[in-house]
Amino acid sequence: MAKRILKLLTLTALLFAGGNALAQNQWDESNITTIENESLSPAIYCEGISYSFGKDGIKIYNSDFENIKTIPLSLFFPSNTEYSGIRNIHCLTKNVFTNSNKYEFVVSGEYQFPDEYKYHKIYCIYNEDGELLYSFGDYENIESAYIINNKLVVTLYKEDYDSYTKIFTLANSVKPSSVATVMQQNQAKLYPNPARQSVTLEYNIQGQMQEMQIVDMQGRVVASYLLDPSQKQVKINTSNYKKGVYVYRYGNNSGKFVVE
Repeated sequence: MAKRILKLLTLTALLFAGGNALAQNQWDESNITTIENESLSPAIYCEGISYSFGKDGIKIYNSDFENIKTIPLSLFFPSNTEYSGIRNIHCLTKNVFTNSNKYEFVVSGEYQFPDEYKYHKIYCIYNEDGELLYSFGDYENIESAYIINNKLVVTLYKEDYDSYTKIFTLANSVKPSSVATVMQQNQAKLYPNPARQSVTLEYNIQGQMQEMQIVDMQGRVVASYLLDPSQKQVKINTSNYKKGVYVYRYGNNSGKFVVE
């Protein structure tokens, strides 16, 4: 009986000590900064820079997470549109495409005029003043865009699902910042592609669960999934999907797949 009481007292002491340690390690709210209604991403070719994009345009943040510049959508889209929006910022750099010392970015976007069903898509390189540096023309989407030293590599595809890769020689060379390694470790793999009944997404995430969205080419969310960091894959049922191209996105990861 005495041994049992001793074990209970010992266990209680350990739990109490663990609780105190946890309480001491918990962050006080004064050490946590919350930026409302923003989803920040690291600019992997600009050390210490983060950005977000949405209906207010492109917002650029410094290493103290202060909004140092907002680039309005009105610089990129006609003023009489019913809808306009940025779908993705693929590369954000400064003083790389030109020597103007301005922020530059590869952007995907779309807009729609009133009483018009068709969406007009833009796949372009702009600077922070809205100056068009290059237009990729009539493509269905940008699959990927990345920089190696002084080369920009952009892969695009059209409605026939054929891929096209354009390689640009830049004005200056650049190396990814330290966050690029972390992002590469989180890259996902998806198969089979094209798909019919289902696709399997293999992923590697750390920390908390993340929401993944499946989006069609009109920007509509067709499905959402919660990715569990303790798991390594999720199966996506595509049997009810219409034929076409879909984009999956979660965190800083995104990709596309085709449903036949």
